[in-house]
Amino acid sequence: MILLSVLIPLALFAAIYYYFSYMPGAQSEWEKLPTLDVYLARHPAKNNIITCHNCRHTGRMDIGLVQISDYRRKIICTQCKTTLWREQD
Repeated sequence: MILLSVLIPLALFAAIYYYFSYMPGAQSEWEKLPTLDVYLARHPAKNNIITCHNCRHTGRMDIGLVQISDYRRKIICTQCKTTLWREQD
């Protein structure tokens, strides 16, 4: 009985930790984003300058998918906030 009273909260903690650390829903959305190579194939750079396909702005933000130190990165236009492509550290 004591074993169950320890295992159930531990399993619950592990499930919650997995969900909030890896965010399976966010992971699948991130995987749908194009990589830089695919983005450049769809929207070629002019004079080696990559621009946003929505507003043609050149500024970009590199943010983590779930948290700032996440290895799954999204590149976003600083002007219109359009997600451009994904990267992985």
